[in-house]
Amino acid sequence: MFFVFMYYRGMRGRLLFTSVALVAAQHATSGCMFYSGTPVDHLKRANHVFVGRVLHAEGSLTLPGPVTFLVEEAFKGIDKGATITAGAGEPRCGGISFRESERYLLFLGPASAGQLPDASRLSGTIGIDEAPAVLRWLRGRNHPSWKVQILGVALGVDDVSFKRNARPLKGAKITIAGHGKRVTATSDSEGIYQIGGLPPGEYQFSGSYPGLDVVPGRVLIGECCVFRDISAWVDGHVGGTVRDAEGHPLADIRVELITAQTTGSPSPFRNSQTNSQGEFLFRGIPPGQYLLGVSVLNGPTNRQPYPRTTRPVTLSPRQELIGLDLRTPAPLAPRDIVVKVLAPDGRGAPDAAVYIQTVPGYTPSESVRTNGHGEARITWIQGAAFKCYAETRTATGPTTSSDWQETAAGDQPVQLTLQMELRKYQ
Repeated sequence: MFFVFMYYRGMRGRLLFTSVALVAAQHATSGCMFYSGTPVDHLKRANHVFVGRVLHAEGSLTLPGPVTFLVEEAFKGIDKGATITAGAGEPRCGGISFRESERYLLFLGPASAGQLPDASRLSGTIGIDEAPAVLRWLRGRNHPSWKVQILGVALGVDDVSFKRNARPLKGAKITIAGHGKRVTATSDSEGIYQIGGLPPGEYQFSGSYPGLDVVPGRVLIGECCVFRDISAWVDGHVGGTVRDAEGHPLADIRVELITAQTTGSPSPFRNSQTNSQGEFLFRGIPPGQYLLGVSVLNGPTNRQPYPRTTRPVTLSPRQELIGLDLRTPAPLAPRDIVVKVLAPDGRGAPDAAVYIQTVPGYTPSESVRTNGHGEARITWIQGAAFKCYAETRTATGPTTSSDWQETAAGDQPVQLTLQMELRKYQ
């Protein structure tokens, strides 16, 4: 199972698993509230929760304006038939381009003085076609017999674009196992499955549907409620062997399979590690065009110091492309970096976190801690430009951080000084 580190919004707006981890410090900017959560969290936070149809929308996604909704179904803090005006949110903060006559499930939090309540995605608002499982939960949560703890939608994925041919699956089998229990649910005509009666804890989940592949995984269940959509993929296969420049198999190498797009950045899709014979295999791959390779998005790292190596792959429905060879050039040479981190008063900052990542790229930040003198050392890869950032954040003390500092490619040792300042995070 590829657990969610970053998510890509597609497939009628649903959240899909991807395989790229972004482990970089996240900055809050003025006017944005960087919070997230489950529908349970959004319900607790919101003043008004309802299904609303757009009566009037001003502006656009780039220049959002007020939106007026007619309440068609009410769940909290408002009555059916009422009208309410909210803000669409800033584009950088999950703003939505609302369209007249379309329907949404809205979570509106308390408004700041002189401001409209927020109806952006960060508030929890989603289109009505994204919300069947959440609506099922909202409609039943106050019934004495409602004991559901995990629910979601089973979706069939027929195309790698995620935006076409995604359909709810009736009759998909979802099994949750752990803590001495094994429970199986079947998705209904809307693709919704729901399971209750499980004690809190971590469970294995698996799914099945004829002709499609569901990657098993794990789920952590609390008191209520976990929302987990299940994606069942057309079962195509892509496999092969990674070899070095001399033709020897390379074990424990990360292989990436990404969608090939003609515009914008390519979207990550799956990753796999080679076995002791250098072999890799991707299962459950829908048809489409891909790039297959090593260091495709992540770039070379200390653990995998190979230059970017790719080959195009076109997969037909249920095709098995096995036996593909990837040849990597010689590994890149290491590069020594010494970082000096200064606190706001100019003294060395002990135990500061230092993040280093490629420029440009999606490489997960390698992180180290400064010593008692505010210094940190790391080995980087020759030829890879990088940027560096430092931060201290504690539960009781003030938060300090530096700006990102970029350094050009080269093979010489590098010495950097990062000056931290007090930061206010919303």
